[in-house]
Amino acid sequence: MFSKLLSFAALAAGVFANDSYDVNMFYNNAIGVASAAAPQFNFPTGTCLPSSASVNGQQNGGNAPDNCNIHKLNHNCPAQPNFNGANTHLFSFPTYWDLRRCSQTEFRIAYNVYFTKDTGHRHDIEWVILVWGSNDGGKTFYRNRMIFEQDGSHPSKQWGDIQNTFSNGNDQLNLGQKYQNHARVFVSKWHHSMHDDRYTQFKNTCPPNSVSDFRTDDYYFFAADNLQPMDSIPIPLHSLVDKDLKPYIKSLVVGSAKEDPRSQGYTVVCKTEFACMDDMKFYDNECPAHGEFKNTVRTLGVEGVLTVYFTPGLIA
Repeated sequence: MFSKLLSFAALAAGVFANDSYDVNMFYNNAIGVASAAAPQFNFPTGTCLPSSASVNGQQNGGNAPDNCNIHKLNHNCPAQPNFNGANTHLFSFPTYWDLRRCSQTEFRIAYNVYFTKDTGHRHDIEWVILVWGSNDGGKTFYRNRMIFEQDGSHPSKQWGDIQNTFSNGNDQLNLGQKYQNHARVFVSKWHHSMHDDRYTQFKNTCPPNSVSDFRTDDYYFFAADNLQPMDSIPIPLHSLVDKDLKPYIKSLVVGSAKEDPRSQGYTVVCKTEFACMDDMKFYDNECPAHGEFKNTVRTLGVEGVLTVYFTPGLIA
């Protein structure tokens, strides 16, 4: 049984619910943490709805992009269920999750959704990242902020500023609640960018940017009802995940790296292998630990995997 502590805000006001979790929960029951904070995804009618990244054990073949053709926007995509008005329950689809420790006081959970296409690409993987912070040196963690994938841009919002959150299944269709345990994420119609609000312009016209992309709560699905590990995405699609600077780390090895850099003056705490240079840049900008790493020692293999060595104390 894990230790689950109410946040200070919940104790003080009695109406907030940003529950905190003991650090051991992230190691011993990671899926439990991922479920406890999983988002609810909302979609408009007429969009290309989510799919599984694999079909009968093989990579999903995807679909040709529509290139802003409203008449082909959902062509060859999963069939749209009968629409019964706002908040119609959508069919189940997988959300591919991944948990990483970024520093002594930060964990991150990525929630990835696969689409066979968006308006400009065959295959599309979009995501939000929940950043967990700690005020007690890494003993317990609370929901600190969320990062939203928006067509190559990655805006971040503090958890208390996210416009629509909910505590459990009984209030998951409410709007305007803040500082609860789960975010309502609104996925845009054309590019599948992720947002915490609705926007009702450009419903039938390709938008000038992701921020202006049409999004609303026609359909909804709670990601906790179908969470699958990130590793279940077929390997050929990993490069697609990387294209949007998605922070996908291929491996993390704590302790001494096999390639000993001590002769070069580095002190080894852990080795992280990134899938591409863009991933390393993303972590360098977004993660405090990566902002302090010593140096990139060498490039490994034909895939351009990078090995980064960290200074002591950055990784628990």
